[in-house]
Amino acid sequence: MTAADIDFDVLKVDEGILVFEDNPEIVDDSWKKSDRMITGILENIFKLWLKVHPDDPDGAVFTNPAPDCTKFNLLLYRTNSISEGLSIAFTVKYENETYYMCCTEDMKLYFKKGECPSLIKGDHSDIIFFQKQFSAGDSSFRFQSSLNTDYYLAVSDKSGKPKLVLQKYNGFSEMERFNVV
Repeated sequence: MTAADIDFDVLKVDEGILVFEDNPEIVDDSWKKSDRMITGILENIFKLWLKVHPDDPDGAVFTNPAPDCTKFNLLLYRTNSISEGLSIAFTVKYENETYYMCCTEDMKLYFKKGECPSLIKGDHSDIIFFQKQFSAGDSSFRFQSSLNTDYYLAVSDKSGKPKLVLQKYNGFSEMERFNVV
């Protein structure tokens, strides 16, 4: 890890001690969009891939792997607050338009047309999720909502088809396990 990775700049070395300067572009309790991102397809525990339809009430459903499945950009956001994982926002291209994933106060997911904001003030956001390792030694991830940290992205098939939802944390659940392929 370098100083650039943790958003500090080395100001000088003074008597053998590194002196750091805060990154002035980041203010307390905010996120700033990084130029780094992870691109891939979101795969659930059943090896199904997520396909997004922003104009459909279901929003995002899991289907068998196919060439037309949705590639996500997981945009990294920098923060100077302590977080429990990487701060990311999900964006997709759908019919040549960019959409980003949001959640509501009642923990429903939807996709909003447009670009993610460059700066998000506060320590809760409807678009920021904390990407965490699912379990030690595992290459899978869990995604925790920053709006309500009791909720995680999960797979639900209550409607007869597996779709992406926010689910209240009730211990580790395989339904919250995702790979980025």
